[in-house]
Amino acid sequence: MSFNGRLWSVAVLVIAVVLLALSGSSLVADYRGYQQAREIKKERTAARDALIAERDRVLETVEQLKNDPSTREGLVRTMGYSKPGEYIYLVTKKSTASTTKTDP
Repeated sequence: MSFNGRLWSVAVLVIAVVLLALSGSSLVADYRGYQQAREIKKERTAARDALIAERDRVLETVEQLKNDPSTREGLVRTMGYSKPGEYIYLVTKKSTASTTKTDP
């Protein structure tokens, strides 16, 4: 093999190593991006599932309010309303004031 042939082989080898190094670093960056995308997807899926569960609870409450008179009455009474002719008695605890003795 002549000097030109060896030089040509070394040049091709150097170019191949440089291209391999560049593609390797790109591959590592792509893998990190893939991992980040997986984590984001997992978080968003969990948030979506929580929202779906909340929506289902709200829809169930709406259906109960539409169809169940006792549920409606319970809600209205918690808001302080009463039926016509009813009286509402508000019972509160008597505050106990501490007394101190004073010597005359």
